[in-house]
Amino acid sequence: VVGVGGAPPTRSDQRPLLTWQEIVDDDGRAALLLAPRPGRDGAGSALFEWLYAGERRRSELETDRLLYVATTRARQRLLVCGRAITRGDAEPGLLAASPLARIHSVLGDSASLPLEDDGFADAQTPADKAAGARWVEGSRRALPHGWRAPGPPEAARLLSNLVIAQSAVDVLPFDWASREAACIGRVVHEWLQVLGEEGTQAWPEARLMEHQTSWDRRLRELGLGSGQAAACVPRVRETLLAVLRDDTGRWLLGAHAEARCEWALDALLEGRLTRVVIDRSFIDEQGRRWIVDYKTGRHEGGDLEGFLASETRRYADQLTTYARVVSLLEPARPQVLALYFPLLGTLRTLSANGTSPPGR
Repeated sequence: VVGVGGAPPTRSDQRPLLTWQEIVDDDGRAALLLAPRPGRDGAGSALFEWLYAGERRRSELETDRLLYVATTRARQRLLVCGRAITRGDAEPGLLAASPLARIHSVLGDSASLPLEDDGFADAQTPADKAAGARWVEGSRRALPHGWRAPGPPEAARLLSNLVIAQSAVDVLPFDWASREAACIGRVVHEWLQVLGEEGTQAWPEARLMEHQTSWDRRLRELGLGSGQAAACVPRVRETLLAVLRDDTGRWLLGAHAEARCEWALDALLEGRLTRVVIDRSFIDEQGRRWIVDYKTGRHEGGDLEGFLASETRRYADQLTTYARVVSLLEPARPQVLALYFPLLGTLRTLSANGTSPPGR
């Protein structure tokens, strides 16, 4: 048990401005007893002191309860570790409010617990004595001055020098994306995960439309105001319906071997710990691993092909990183990297061996 030598989070001399206690009156009704911190004239101090003393006592009892739970889990040996304080040439002491001080009040100044005097030795069974079992007395030990913990093993030192690389999706500039668009994309991704894991056949349009209230609630949980959330619900509905009505969308979310949604992976790439989350991945009938990233934004202007080409170039490095991470798990498996645009009904593949799915 470590860390029991420090002071509690709240200092005993820092009295709250207001203290209270829930009580039940003579009629069985719940009531609240309140008392402000006394002023300089001490007015009202009796009630405050009574409530405050009760709160401190409850805190002490809770500390004792936690100590009991922590110290009764040992099977063979219990080590209680804490720090002592020193003041000049005086003997090291303990913080009076620390849990370790409460333990020390039981141990006293003796070096070991008098287990024999408390009758513990008589609790040994004949089987214990035949097996050579013996009671071990507790003891208090102090580390020498200037002691330092040994360094970590070599493997841990190497890991401590790692640089954690953010997923490429987190560092790409999104000058065009508003806060509302980001929240819409988050909700759409979460629901595409539901459709992918449960199957699109389990989610006809009528059933999906019953959850518009939950979309609104989720958008507000993400930080949008009620008016903003209500205005974004139609975009969520439009995107999800577009997937259900699109052959490509249903194929991507359909039943496949080793299908995964929101696949989170960590890998060591060039000395950097890289974390990625792949929207959709599966193995097709030809044994190829598909790595698909959803793009839920819309394109309002002209030159659709130019927009798709630009987005493909924009996210090529991101998908390549995904592919490198997955290749560490499946080094020999061919891959298909793809971007799926639900509102455009378009799937763009990036790999040389990638082909469009059936119906495209």
